[in-house]
Amino acid sequence: MSRAPGLEGAVLAAAALEYAANHLWLRQAAGGAVRLFLVCWCNDLFAGAAILAWANLLLSLGRLPLLDRPLRALPFVLGCGLVWELAAPLWKAGAVCDPWDLAAYLAGALLYLAVRWGWVTWSRKAASLSCKMKPSFPTSPRKEESL
Repeated sequence: MSRAPGLEGAVLAAAALEYAANHLWLRQAAGGAVRLFLVCWCNDLFAGAAILAWANLLLSLGRLPLLDRPLRALPFVLGCGLVWELAAPLWKAGAVCDPWDLAAYLAGALLYLAVRWGWVTWSRKAASLSCKMKPSFPTSPRKEESL
C-alpha cells in the first residue's frame, strides 16, 4: 500500500485526545457497561491504532516498508501488547495482566488498518479525478474583437 500523508498524525492526535477526555471526563460521566468499557478497554483500543500510526510514521521517515497489511501489523501489535501485559506487571506494582487488553490492542490495529485503507483509496480516487478534470477557464488567450 502507498503512503498516507497526514493520517498517522491525525490518528496519534485522536488517541491523545481520547486518552485525555477519557481520563478527565468520560469515565466519570458514563455509567454501567459504557463506564466499564471506558475504564478497561477504550484506551487500549486507541493504543492499538496509535502503535501502528507511530510505527508507520517512523518507518516512512526511514523510507522502509510500512506495517500496512494485517499479516505485517497484527504480529507487531501483538508483540507490543504481550510486552505490556506480561512484562509490565513484573516492574510496576499494581499492574495486572488482562487478556482482553490484547484483544483491544488488536481491534484498534484492525480499525487503524481499515481507516488507512479507506484514506489511501479515497486519496487515489481524488487524485485521479483531479487529473481527469478539464479546466473551466480557457487555455488559450481570447482574441479581442476589433471594431
